[in-house]
Amino acid sequence: MPPAPAATEPVDFSSPEENLRRLQEKLGLRMKRPQHLLNALTHSSFANERREGRIDDNERLEFLGDAVLQVSVSDYLYRRFADLPEGDLTRIRAVVVCEASLAEKARELDLGQHMYLGRGEEASGGRTRRSLLADAFEAVIGAVYLDRGLTASRDLVLRLLGPALEAAGTGGQPSDYKTALQEEMQKEASGLSYQLVDEGGPDHAKVFTVGVVLHGRVIARGKGTSKKEAEQVAARKALEKARKGKAAGAAKPGRGKAAAEPAIGAPAIKGPAIKGPAVKGPAVKGPAAKVPGGPAPIRAVSGPSAPPAKVPAHEPVPAGAVVAAATIPRP
Repeated sequence: MPPAPAATEPVDFSSPEENLRRLQEKLGLRMKRPQHLLNALTHSSFANERREGRIDDNERLEFLGDAVLQVSVSDYLYRRFADLPEGDLTRIRAVVVCEASLAEKARELDLGQHMYLGRGEEASGGRTRRSLLADAFEAVIGAVYLDRGLTASRDLVLRLLGPALEAAGTGGQPSDYKTALQEEMQKEASGLSYQLVDEGGPDHAKVFTVGVVLHGRVIARGKGTSKKEAEQVAARKALEKARKGKAAGAAKPGRGKAAAEPAIGAPAIKGPAIKGPAVKGPAVKGPAAKVPGGPAPIRAVSGPSAPPAKVPAHEPVPAGAVVAAATIPRP
């Protein structure tokens, strides 16, 4: 393992010692060089607003932490679930090591309150923004790797993410169906959204109905006593449909896509079948057209050379009808 680079000179962020001490208690470890952790908590907006001295933000540590997360989780899954194929291992890792999952762990650590943000980022709600929290979580993992090495950082990763990895690997239900659905849909996830369909009941017992919308089409609905609960129920139903659809598609090529409901607010269009009387008219007769140099004309003839057509017994021939065959001379 290469030696950790020397930490930059500590910068006075209004005496951050207490802030770092509290976070280390939550992480269950003590940093040899707290400056690494301080850098992990420093957003680029804060560093850009500080004119005195050079301040390192957490972007490089985020890059490093992402790699540590990937190798730690991959090593755990490879050893823990020896019978699972590569595709299943990749799916489990993608469900657990994703922005939503990492941001949730960051919230459990209250990481947003430990961050150093610029004034603009602070005013726009950066402390609770999912992408910022996930990036900060990765940066903290990177800081622990630099300070304590791979073993300590891997132990921290598994302590924080181990239960979710175990549940996903043993077929347990995910705690966040919205995240699981987004990972399941993969390429189509950009067209995924949630829309409130209905809200009813008295104020003390509201019931919300939410639809999962994929590219303008409702693929599942869920009800709950809160919008978040309804979204999770709808996401669970959509996830079940998506997985059943994939299984059906594998068994019968060309099938497997779950049927979508009409878009919310767009009623189905129904109407009677259009019928009308059959158009009848007299047969048009005339001499056969002659084309110079062309094949002989086609003429309708009747005679012994053409046997009469057979008519099924259950279809009576109208009185006076004549059945004739057509003989087509070869050119």
